[in-house]
Amino acid sequence: MKKGFMNRRQFLLALTALTTPALSTAISRRIALSSDFGERLENPDEAAGRGITLTGEPTTPLTPSAPLTLTASDANVVISGKHFKDVLDDGSYAIHIRGDHPNQRLNIEITDCLFENARWAIRVDNAADIKIHGNRFVNCGQAIRVSESSIIRVDHNEFKDIGQIAVLNHGYGAYWAQNAVSFINVTGPGNSVSWNIVDNSGANAPYLEDCISFWNSGGVASSWAVIEGNQLRGDTPGSSTGTGIIVGDAVGATTLYAHHVKIRNNTCVRMQSIGIGVAGGHDYDISGNRIYLPLEHALGLSKHPYNREHNPTPGGGIMVFDYSETLECHSIALTGNEAYAIRADDVANPFWADRGSCSQVSETGNTWHWDKNNSGGLSDDILPRNLFASLNTRYFSGNRQV
Repeated sequence: MKKGFMNRRQFLLALTALTTPALSTAISRRIALSSDFGERLENPDEAAGRGITLTGEPTTPLTPSAPLTLTASDANVVISGKHFKDVLDDGSYAIHIRGDHPNQRLNIEITDCLFENARWAIRVDNAADIKIHGNRFVNCGQAIRVSESSIIRVDHNEFKDIGQIAVLNHGYGAYWAQNAVSFINVTGPGNSVSWNIVDNSGANAPYLEDCISFWNSGGVASSWAVIEGNQLRGDTPGSSTGTGIIVGDAVGATTLYAHHVKIRNNTCVRMQSIGIGVAGGHDYDISGNRIYLPLEHALGLSKHPYNREHNPTPGGGIMVFDYSETLECHSIALTGNEAYAIRADDVANPFWADRGSCSQVSETGNTWHWDKNNSGGLSDDILPRNLFASLNTRYFSGNRQV
């Protein structure tokens, strides 16, 4: 999250110009989910405060698949039990869904699939009613990118080693700002990124920016977007300006969609630089989140080439600042959060809000650990060490609860 970060804007514009191959193979169609599976999908709140409960083994063995392209004529399908591997061609996607406009309900579901060693895994453009759940993403550049869409649910997925493969920014070579989940101009009701696992511990992921990025995205007053129950472990030499969760990042946007988002009960350990960032917009409910970023991680971030020149003291828990500048920033409620974060200059920085640029920022019952020598019990162990199960034990979900 860079001040004056026009390169990110240029990157997003460049992405919209990317083309995709017309290659498409047969799509697995299912009539209905099991009642248990559907109930879990529609009720992500059930596991609040107790971690991630995912959805069970694939009903059939994984089947190798070539990249798929779906358009409006491919509505009402389920893609299940597929293995997408080595999708590395520039501009190629393991799955690309292309609708005709943001409110076109396609009713497409992607579940129980494995995406492995892909430059791009899933891309969705101009479509509504897309469910991506119960999948695994391993060693992908950009795992999920959704733009100009609505009614999008990205729940109960697992991500490992994201940002090790460079996504190419056409004309500019490799671009480092890649995310596990990226929403761009996603608005309307029913949007969710919840109960996912991102584990980059031990990865060499120089291109990772944010784990969950809402670029000018959110919900509406009657149906807030939800970012809930995600378990995020960074611990990687990724972008020194990145975050665990970022909302309101909308430099250059002309219409504001960054509003009405609930960020609840997420856990962030050793994020790229900031645990949770608010960079503009309004009506955010940030509650029950826990963040841990120790000094040694911040010191590692300070060695990043960008930081050495522009950001020598990275590291922060929850940060609120109207980075987008031209957009309104107000009505941000922080309740019951806990953060321990040490900057690279050995200064505690669990929370900071620029109330000059963002108004109506309220704090209730938060625990900010301002003593750098006392984390209040927060540590690397607030997330399980084996957050992402071994690939040798092929499982997708319901075999455990974290």
